[in-house]
Amino acid sequence: MPRPRAATAVTFTILAALVAWTWLRSNSAGEGVVLLLDGGRAWGVGSVEGQILLTATDIKFGPHRAWSAETFSVPLNEINALRAVLLDDGKGGTRGRWNFAAHAGQTERLGTGKSWAGTLGLPHWLLITLLLIPPALYLKTRLARRNQIRAGRCATCGYDLRASADKPCPECGSQEHLAPAANAPTP
Repeated sequence: MPRPRAATAVTFTILAALVAWTWLRSNSAGEGVVLLLDGGRAWGVGSVEGQILLTATDIKFGPHRAWSAETFSVPLNEINALRAVLLDDGKGGTRGRWNFAAHAGQTERLGTGKSWAGTLGLPHWLLITLLLIPPALYLKTRLARRNQIRAGRCATCGYDLRASADKPCPECGSQEHLAPAANAPTP
């Protein structure tokens, strides 16, 4: 398995911070982005009251709006009314257990005639947790490598280097345990 890279860990940490920021903002307004595709399809991502809504629909928005994107920020009462229509499970529920929800099917309640809409609701905490897995693996790997070097072992293969600490690892050739000056190429 390849080692996690620092750039990957930083990128996922930044993404997790952005999702946490949208989570905080989701209790004051519903925000998101809608991608309007060719043929009258639309995909959207929204954030409202601790829930991320992923939606796809076949509502016809017109050819002049195809291949465009629009952001939105609406009051909670408006986005909750839309969420109630999109996630109507027949029992009036829009949130499942722990903020999970899903619904797909034909509806006339959107005011656009008979149209199809599919929506998946996920809690912000789930996405944040998934985004923090690569940084956690990177940190675990870095700490394990550092502890192996401190214990006199090769960070790559674990070979005992206490007898030859000033030379490359005789097992795998790694020079990671050597001081930076020893790693520099000689002229």
